[in-house]
Amino acid sequence: AIRDNYSLNKITILAINSGVDILLFSNNLNYHDKKIAKKIHKIVKKEIKKGNIKEETIDKSYNKIMELKKNI
Repeated sequence: AIRDNYSLNKITILAINSGVDILLFSNNLNYHDKKIAKKIHKIVKKEIKKGNIKEETIDKSYNKIMELKKNI
C-alpha cells in the first residue's frame, strides 16, 4: 500500500526521518528487485548530500543497533 502512494525515495526519507532504525523491504510479492539494498544505500547517500536526511540520524540509529547487538 505504501509503495502505491510513494516513491522508493520518499519512503526512505520519511522512514528515516521519522525515527526508523532498520529499513526492511520485502521481495516476495509482485515487486521483486535483487538490487533493492544497493538502491536504498544510494538513495540514503544522495539524500544526506541534499540535506534531506541528517548523517547524525544514521549514526544515531547505527549506534543504537550496535548497542542492542551487544546484548545478544
